[in-house]
Amino acid sequence: MNSKKVLVITLSSVLVVIALILTTLLIVTGMLNKYYYSNVLKSISFKHTSHSDLDKGSKAEIGHLGKVTFLVGNSKVKRLRRSKWKKLTFGQHLSRGDSLRIGKDSKVEITVKNGEIITVKGFKKIRIDSSTLLMSRKDSVEEINTGNKREGGKISRLTGKEEKDRETSPVSAIRSNEPKKENDKKTNLKTRIGG
Repeated sequence: MNSKKVLVITLSSVLVVIALILTTLLIVTGMLNKYYYSNVLKSISFKHTSHSDLDKGSKAEIGHLGKVTFLVGNSKVKRLRRSKWKKLTFGQHLSRGDSLRIGKDSKVEITVKNGEIITVKGFKKIRIDSSTLLMSRKDSVEEINTGNKREGGKISRLTGKEEKDRETSPVSAIRSNEPKKENDKKTNLKTRIGG
């Protein structure tokens, strides 16, 4: 009887070990299949069959024209064909069609592929219009630290209010523009005499 109990315990433990090994193998093969097929699908490029101008120009839109190399303050970026503004981050690449919204006391420096630096300060909304990331002189939105070479690209200003610094006069330094608030309330001081 003891030998039967030992045999049953041994067989049941062997079956449990085999079941654990099989479940582990199934889980591992499932993970490998998922990894393999996800990489295979990533490597396959789906190309559009239409020959519109949008498809022809898509290579220029995908390429990165510049990179944010200095960022102070609150600035946002909106990608081409996107509706939401997202926070601009240090090291972010900029492409054709991207729009930038620079905060009130913000400064952004964009380094172009050829090493030129474009500095954008203050409250501005700009859009990258062409495949070369340079500022045109007539817009004069920012300072440009570039060489003498000028190309045909430009960054144009979007619509938006530009906040200008308020000028002060000798009178406004003494008196404010807000109406005077008079304090008509009487002070209620209570003193306690005696005890």
